[in-house]
Order: sequence, then C-alpha cells, then structure tokens
Amino acid sequence: MAEQKSQSAPVHTTDVLVVGSRPAGGTAALALATYGVNHIVITKYRCIAQDIALPSAGQTDIAGSMNIRLRRRPDAPRRAPPLGFVLGAADGVECRGDRLGLVRMVRMWDQWLVVWGYDIKNPPTHVSDEEATKIVHRLLGDDKIKVKIRPTSLSGNSKWHAFKYTSKEGRVFCAGDAVRRQSPSNGLDSNTSVQDSYNLGWKLALVLKGLAGPKLLESYDAERTPVGMQIIHRASKSIEEFGPIFEALGVANTNDQDLIQKRITSPCDDTEEGFRKREALRKALEGKDYEFNAHGVEMGQRYTSGAVVPDGTPEPKYTKDPELYDHPTTWPGARLPHVFALLTGISGSKTWVPAAKKVLELLGVDVKVAVIGAGREYLDVYDDWARSREVEESGCVLARPDGYVGWRSAKKVEAADKVLEGVMRKILDRA
Repeated sequence: MAEQKSQSAPVHTTDVLVVGSRPAGGTAALALATYGVNHIVITKYRCIAQDIALPSAGQTDIAGSMNIRLRRRPDAPRRAPPLGFVLGAADGVECRGDRLGLVRMVRMWDQWLVVWGYDIKNPPTHVSDEEATKIVHRLLGDDKIKVKIRPTSLSGNSKWHAFKYTSKEGRVFCAGDAVRRQSPSNGLDSNTSVQDSYNLGWKLALVLKGLAGPKLLESYDAERTPVGMQIIHRASKSIEEFGPIFEALGVANTNDQDLIQKRITSPCDDTEEGFRKREALRKALEGKDYEFNAHGVEMGQRYTSGAVVPDGTPEPKYTKDPELYDHPTTWPGARLPHVFALLTGISGSKTWVPAAKKVLELLGVDVKVAVIGAGREYLDVYDDWARSREVEESGCVLARPDGYVGWRSAKKVEAADKVLEGVMRKILDRA
C-alpha cells in the first residue's frame, strides 16, 4: 500500500497577525477590532527587531534589578508615599549592596514592589523569602512591619533601540519592547508602547479596508522612531542624574552603612559644612524634575510625515525647556484629543459641517465635527479652547484618531468641502 501523503490545511487565516499581547500587542488588537479588521493575537512568541534585521544600536542588560513583590496588611499605617527611593545597604544579603532601593505601590496600600540592584556581570543571586524580607525591612527602616513575600524576579536595565520599526518589505511592523529596551526610569515604556500601536493600528485598519493608500503606513516609522529614541535617552539620563545626589551627600564612593548614615544626616547640621551640603543637595534634586515631571517628553512630540498636512505656518518655538514643559499648540503634527474630529466654532459650523459630510460621502471616512460655543453640544465654559486653538472661530482644527493635529485652517474658506477632501486624501494617501 502506498503511503498516503498528509496535507495540512491552515488552521486559521487572518488579515493581520499580532505577535504579543502585552501593552503594544493588546493595543494593536484593540485598534484593529475597533475598525472591524480580522486579526489573530499570538501570545507565546517573542519577536524583536533583530529577528527581521532592523537596524539598531545600543546595549541590553547593562545593569541588573531584583524585583521583590510583597503584600502588607491593609490596616497597616499608611505612611509610605506611592513611590520612594531609599538610600542604604542591604546588610547580610549576598547581592550587590546598591546605594539606592526603590519602593513602589502597586495596589493601594497592600501590594508593593521593592527593587534592588545586583551585579549583572555575576550569576543571578537566588534570594530566599527570608533574605527578601531583610531587604524590605532595611529599606522601610522597620523590621516589625509584617510582610508576605510574593515571587521575586530579575530584570535588566538597557539602552537599546531600533532605527526603523518596519521591515524592508513593509509587511512586518514592530512596536514596544520589540524595538526598544530601556530602564524603567520616567515610567514611559508601557505608555509609549500603547502610543506606538495605536498610531499603527488606525492606519493599518484604514489601508486594509481600502480607505487609505499604502503610503499612509510609511508615516508610522517617520512619526514613532524619533519618540522611541527620545525616551530611551531620557530614561538613561535619569539614572545618571542620581550621581549628583550621591556626590552632594558624600556617599558616592562607599557602601559603609554607618558612614552613609552619618553623611546623609550631615545636611541637618547648623554648620557651614551643613549649609554647603544643603545647597548642593537642593541643586542636585532639581535635576530629578527630568524624571518625574518631564511633561514635554511625555506628551510634547510633534510629527512630521506624509500623514500631516502643513498649513504654511512655521513650527512654534519652544519658550521653555522642551523636555520639562508641554507646549500646547494646534500646529499640524502636534497632539489633540482622540478620533478624526474637526473642531470649529459657531462661525464655522455652516462651513465645516457640510464639508465633513461630503468627505464621508466621497471617501467613506467619518470625520466627526465638534462645534464649540454657547448653545452648542460642546461648551467652552472657561474659554480654554478659545485661548489655545490658534485659529479664528470660523476656522477649524483637524485631529487624527491618535490625537495629533493633521491639519488646520485659520478661518473659513470657499469650497470648504473640496479643501477638506484634498487634505484627507493627502493624509490617507488617496490622491
């Protein structure tokens, strides 16, 4: 009997395969589902930029972190801040006695995360529950606090990023951890991963549904790679900015716990030396603003790509530190709230509402118009929009689905439907 050849039929077919279900993958899947695009999510495979030969630079696993999750009684004294850095040494624990530990609240008052450094050049140290409890008590300064240790884990701090997020063939798109690895400083990893995937998700959905041309997808690289590089370098600098604090306290070159304790209390002394240390410490702590209050890094990016239509005005200058401060503007390429929306005032309603309806009729893309003003659905109670719109009341600002300004018009125009149609065709590569 001849051996029968086996034929394997595909288990599933799909328009989009999403690899990974963490913040980046989950957001991509949600964005695709919103537009009704057929997709499948795979969770048990880890893909990074090197797998598809994307150009990259930097180093992974520069330093090691030990992560200790714990629970404490909900009725315990609520004296700890949600995030705290504690200076001290972990006596009696066979790991690197890092000068700085981190205590972070995970769930209100009863679940916490303690992070402690270890020398990543050596084999990872196993930490028993007893040793982990010692570290926690040392950081909290109270060995009477009852804690329950949950599983510990190890992680590496990195400074690595890809220069492109899209494969040469244009069929594989990467986001999140697949294209960058950084330290947790500034807390930008998950947020940026979500932004990556939503930026890609709405574009991919419109292309697959035939509502946009393929060049729209090229704007993903142009818009998101600069953001990824910015947060990588910012997180790395935030770690370095602890150095001046150690220098100001005089603990930069010692792990002697008694000496550390003596020196960190010396700024309290009413002496000339105490005064000098207080001044040095104050200036050093100002540098940590760039880790905890960097609003410009968090939400101040401006896009330049084919999915943004310039209005002929120059880019607004930054009047304050662009990393620390957000500079709100409706300049095309800057950020605005959610969905394809056309924002206008009462004077512009008769111009832009019909124009948006015409775009839906011709292109099949729904541009929601928000008329802002007295007696309308959207009230500008404190004139915040009037002060920040940077266009006349009869003008409009077009926001893309990812919250960035795609275009604006300073005032109402003749043949507004044709103008708006032309703008949408440029953004969507439907020219």
